[in-house]
Amino acid sequence: MVFIYNKSRAMITCCDDGWKAFRIQGVLDFSLIGILAKIATVLADNGISIFAVSTYNTDYVLIKKENYQKALDILQTVTS
Repeated sequence: MVFIYNKSRAMITCCDDGWKAFRIQGVLDFSLIGILAKIATVLADNGISIFAVSTYNTDYVLIKKENYQKALDILQTVTS
């Protein structure tokens, strides 16, 4: 795909509604590994796709709203 940036950007609107997010609680030090991978694996094993966003000190996991409650139940089971 080729995108000409100059003037056409203002004319394009794309939106995929219907996402809810989980924030990984606490600050994630760079020495911690596998946290997001574990969450992604547990949800994928249960047929739930994610969109992950990583920031400087934490991560967010976005899930389509129709899968939110199922994901919440799964994550609560795994973390308890």
